[in-house]
Amino acid sequence: NATHNNTANHHHPHQHPLADATREPHWEGNGVRVMLDSLRRFSSDKYLQAMGCWAMVNAALYPSLKQSLVRMGGVYTVTNAMMLHPHVEAVQFRGLFALINLVIPDNKNKKRDGDGSS
Repeated sequence: NATHNNTANHHHPHQHPLADATREPHWEGNGVRVMLDSLRRFSSDKYLQAMGCWAMVNAALYPSLKQSLVRMGGVYTVTNAMMLHPHVEAVQFRGLFALINLVIPDNKNKKRDGDGSS
């Protein structure tokens, strides 16, 4: 057992945990799920809802995180926060900002559509 534990805890020197710090965040799988689950579980906490919406505003700037947020129910989570806290300005403003960032197309996919917005 002692030998097995040593093997299990052995870290490879080339797999430093901060190696990807300069690249796009890789918390999409568990991180997005944990964040959305927390927002659902503590839906009555207006401060947590405001902070969660702000986190989504920023996370949605990364295409892979945006995809995960949309796929895992981020739009529903934001609109739920906004409906539950209609008089909390931070939730309304940040929620709207998060929704905008979640639904606008990524820059790389943007095409001219003749509406003058480009």
